Amino acid sequence: ILPTQTLHIMGFMTLQPARDPGPHINTAMLKEMAKKIATLGGIMDASPDIILVVDRLKHIVQFSKSGEKTLGYKKIELLGQRMHKIFKRTKSFKELTRLMSLKGSIDEHVVTARTKDQEEIPLSAAIRPLMDDERKDIGWVVNLHDIRRRVSLERSLRRQMAELESIVNTSGAM
Repeated sequence: ILPTQTLHIMGFMTLQPARDPGPHINTAMLKEMAKKIATLGGIMDASPDIILVVDRLKHIVQFSKSGEKTLGYKKIELLGQRMHKIFKRTKSFKELTRLMSLKGSIDEHVVTARTKDQEEIPLSAAIRPLMDDERKDIGWVVNLHDIRRRVSLERSLRRQMAELESIVNTSGAM
């Protein structure tokens, strides 16, 4: 990295020398670090789940390709926006933020998100704190799994169970 260059990493981390780096800066190490972080971005984008990275103020600083596909937003539309843009300050958003504050992490919490087209979709949320090298909380990694198919199957199963109970109750009355 040269004194006039800025290195952007995963859309939320920037490395820029404050002055001439001189001979003591290990540019090979910086390039290797950038390469590793780019690989992490590739892993994130390869995930079938929606992955968000949010800062402590709940601003979206990274958004996966699966999120673009599932929610209809382009990454550029959400970067810098607050997380509630996806949840539209719904009960789901309030519950998520409450649980994040209380527990620090969340596993399999069902939330409702809204797509860009305002369609409401059920998602299973798993949230983990994101820590810096000094173990200070700097945000969260939010994993959202699309559960529309599961919800549809559960609804169908409940309907079939109700029909079966009705048949059993009717035949038992004879």
